[in-house]
Order: sequence, then structure tokens, then C-alpha cells
Amino acid sequence: MPLLGPHMTATVISALSAKGFVGTGLPSFAAAIGTGSVLSLVGKTFSTSDMGSTASAGVGVGIGLTGVSSATIKGAMMLEALSKGFTPTTQQSDVFEAVGDALVTELAIASLTSTHTPVYVGTGTIDVGSIMVTASEWGGNIESTGAGLGMSGDKWPDFAAVLGKGCVAGMATAAGNVVITGVPPGTPVPPSGGIDGVGSGVIA
Repeated sequence: MPLLGPHMTATVISALSAKGFVGTGLPSFAAAIGTGSVLSLVGKTFSTSDMGSTASAGVGVGIGLTGVSSATIKGAMMLEALSKGFTPTTQQSDVFEAVGDALVTELAIASLTSTHTPVYVGTGTIDVGSIMVTASEWGGNIESTGAGLGMSGDKWPDFAAVLGKGCVAGMATAAGNVVITGVPPGTPVPPSGGIDGVGSGVIA
């Protein structure tokens, strides 16, 4: 399914609630993270290395990004928080872990679409590191979404930047696959056993 702000917001609420967080501000905080994260992911492109039969072109479809570690996200957030002057606390650690868990959960259901040449039937493997997300955009989207929901304070921009930095660190190892199908050529070329072509796609 496509990534949607309300769905990820609910996932963030669930992850934070599991850590014991409650209160009237929880939905807005979760919405800032959920909506800001979806804005930072949907429409981002990726490249693939393809294996399969060639001499034509195909389209790829897949579900889910893998290879993203919640522990990596949390660790990057902890380091960035220290660099911005935040004092480490158990509560802060729990927030970072919950956000990481929620992102991993949502990425598992992301929709992937792509185009491929010259493989027309086979598998495309997302090239690790090819998803171009940036910490400034991610943190900025969380910050602006939160500001629109009434979140303010001198430290809010820095905290949003911390969350963005951690999420992008996790995405550095994102992987996934798409299944390629297309119209066969007059004379199909069977798979070589290695890389037979390349593709490009988008996250929805």
C-alpha cells in the first residue's frame, strides 16, 4: 500500500504508547513525525540492478523496503541529540527507539514501482544507497508539520532535525526487490546468471 500520513501517524502513536507515552499532545507529536516522514519518502527515486530475460523492456512492482535498522536510527538520533546540546534521558531514548520502530514498520508496506531496460521479465534489486533522502528535508518536514499543529519552542527545530538525521541514517541501508514483467521480444535472450540490466523506480 502507499505510504500515507494518517497511517504512519497511527503507527507512531502505537509505538510511543508501547513505551508508556500518553497525553493530549501525543497525537500532534506523532502526526508531525508521521506526516513529515511520509512527505520525505513519497516520490523519492531508486535505482535497481536487474536479473532476467532481456531484449525488451518491463515494469516492476514491489512491496516493502527492508534492511533498515531501528537500532541504527536510534543510535544516530542519540549522537545528533548530543551534538545539539540535548541531555540524554531514558525518555528521550524511548522516543528515538519508538520512531525507529515505527519507520521500519511503515517501510515494510511501501509501494514500489519501476521501469526496466532491457530486462522484461525477472527481478530488480534496489541498489543500496540509491534512495536520495536528506536530513535537512526530513527534519524540515517534521518541524513544519509540527509547527502547523501548534508545536513550538526554541528546541523544537533542533529536535525535529535530530529525528530527521536519524531516519536518514537508517535509510542508508534500505533495500528491496521488484518483480519485472513485460512484453517479450521476437527473440528473447535468457538470463545470463549475472546482472542483465538496470532500472529506476519510485516510492509511493
